[in-house]
Amino acid sequence: MRKYFLLFFIFTGCAALRNYELQPFYNDLNANVGNMSYDDALGRWGTPAAKTDGDETFLVTWGATSSGAVGVPIGNMVVVQNVGHGWRLDMGFDKKTRLMKRWNYNEW
Repeated sequence: MRKYFLLFFIFTGCAALRNYELQPFYNDLNANVGNMSYDDALGRWGTPAAKTDGDETFLVTWGATSSGAVGVPIGNMVVVQNVGHGWRLDMGFDKKTRLMKRWNYNEW
């Protein structure tokens, strides 16, 4: 039981640390709502993975994914679980002004 508690503690601690590391990134994006142009975003993150047009806005997505496996020893055997991880940044831009209106960032 201690082993599982330790694993839980390590994973939750890593998640909390990652959120702390991302805070400057989130602050920068929040400060740029209404200020960052689509061309600025292209210069910063390169060619997007997807672009979807709406009536008054367009949504642009950048991201990356990868996969692997994790093995956990249990008794005399090892249980292997496939895992995937990546990130995705969605940004909505006004069609007329081409300025960012909103953003969303996820990691998994």
